[in-house]
Amino acid sequence: ERPDGPPPERTWTTRQLLAYGVPLSATQIVGKLNVQIDKYMIAALCTAEIFAVYTVGATEMPLVPGIAYAVTGALLPVLVVRHAEGDRDGFLEYWHGSMVKVALLMMPVFVFLFLTAEPVVRVLFSARYVDATVPFRAYLCLLPLRLCAYGAVVRALGTTRPILVAALVALGVNAGLNYPLYLAFGLVGPAAASVIAQLASIAVLLTTVRRELGIGWGAVFPWKAALRPLAVAAIAGVPLYFLGDHLTGNLLPFAVGLPVFAAVYLGLALALGLLGRADLVYAMQFATLRLGRKKR
Repeated sequence: ERPDGPPPERTWTTRQLLAYGVPLSATQIVGKLNVQIDKYMIAALCTAEIFAVYTVGATEMPLVPGIAYAVTGALLPVLVVRHAEGDRDGFLEYWHGSMVKVALLMMPVFVFLFLTAEPVVRVLFSARYVDATVPFRAYLCLLPLRLCAYGAVVRALGTTRPILVAALVALGVNAGLNYPLYLAFGLVGPAAASVIAQLASIAVLLTTVRRELGIGWGAVFPWKAALRPLAVAAIAGVPLYFLGDHLTGNLLPFAVGLPVFAAVYLGLALALGLLGRADLVYAMQFATLRLGRKKR
């Protein structure tokens, strides 16, 4: 028996399903290779000790980017509807709004971890791997780029082939730059190549969004709104930078440095209107796992 309700407005042929799904599957394969290519090169060229140090440092902090991807995933149905209805302004408003909110979290995390990279490495991996601080800082530069899942935004436009193209471009850039940058800069070179490759991938995906929506480079990304939290976080990091020589040990930079940094950042963000009181209430509810609870 046929289910109740009207039939779907659009049916997909097998060819269309494959055209949509195969690039996504191939992207996963290419992406996994891209993530490991710098480590393969270090393993082939360096000693086991150097490889261990680099592998420890070449670690991307997973939690914060995961939040950005979760936000985009939750927003994906809204973006699909806005695009299907031809509501370009609504599409951009939802997308850019989510990126700015993520930037308010991502940018201070990036600045704080960048300034405290050495104690972070000591706490997470022990003092034996303190030399991993340099590639660790390079990999931290991926955080400001993770404001959304750019591939998911392209999927909302009804296409997936550009996602595979972007992954292949990133792989090519990464493979082409790894060895030259290693010769020029040492262990930081391959890590920097990974960041440059990610930038190239994002550029391809933003080009697709810009073309599909018929907008310019100034409108495809919330440049000013996304960079303001970075500027505020950098200013908040100035006291932490000058306190660095006095905050010795493994835990003191976090016990003293984190409250100082957070207080300055939140104070500036509130004063400049980047954060509202509702944002702080939401953050406190999130931190205490009270979201969605109803008052009795």
